[in-house]
Amino acid sequence: MPGSAARHAMSEPHLHRFPARLEAFEAIRERLEISVAALGWESGDIDRCTLVLEELFTNSVKYGTPARAENHVYLAILPAADRSIALTYEDRAPQYDPFAEVSTAHTNPNIEMRGIGGLGVPLILQLTEQARYTALPSGNRITLVFRPR
Repeated sequence: MPGSAARHAMSEPHLHRFPARLEAFEAIRERLEISVAALGWESGDIDRCTLVLEELFTNSVKYGTPARAENHVYLAILPAADRSIALTYEDRAPQYDPFAEVSTAHTNPNIEMRGIGGLGVPLILQLTEQARYTALPSGNRITLVFRPR
């Protein structure tokens, strides 16, 4: 994301911490909606961000966290002067780059030819302006840039 860090460096983002449990998504959704609505975004754009965040969160909880562990996910939302936002999502799951191998088999318009599952990453890539994965010593960071449409 050349240059996007500078565009999104208007202020220090606050890192919000949420339990990595499916029932915690409502609080995550509320935090996102409050932040994005303050920029004057339309409901469809807010829904797009929410859908992407829900996909990331659900995968973290279902596949990335040990069943009995008290794990958390972290979210930072940083608005820019051009009304875009950089959303940084972190989990403490084993390192996994979801963007490393994006299969086009799962996006086949013919539903009979489409594989089961695997639609989340193509959906995220379609609904964001930029998506970047960074491996952390203790987990994963995904940075997404959204612009109102």
